[in-house]
Amino acid sequence: VYRDFKITDDKVFLKLTWPLVRRALKHCKEKFDNNYDGMLESVGSDNMYDTWYTRGCSVYTGGLWVAALKAAKVMAYHRKDISHYVYFDDLYKKASLIFIDELWNEKYFNFNNSKLPGNDTLMADQLVGNWY
Repeated sequence: VYRDFKITDDKVFLKLTWPLVRRALKHCKEKFDNNYDGMLESVGSDNMYDTWYTRGCSVYTGGLWVAALKAAKVMAYHRKDISHYVYFDDLYKKASLIFIDELWNEKYFNFNNSKLPGNDTLMADQLVGNWY
């Protein structure tokens, strides 16, 4: 939604979709933030590599989550929705710190923060959140 709004500057589009964006992101947080820290936790295959098992904070889901929260706070700003701007900004800051603290190994972002074999694998999907 944010990418389309940014390209078109269609304020009617943003007005119509903003309630759905808020609802979708709040649903994701309720369903997948299992330890209530602001970052979504993954279990199973949550990436484009179907056989790669993920547990905990992952580079793919985490990167998309951080990007979505940043987009949401910008959309809230454009909608002049101060309460949701504060909510998404706070969540964005928490998730960003966790993403870096849990996944950055001084060279690249690990695949996930589990202790499973391969958790320190370099994955191209870590760029997906940045692309959005």
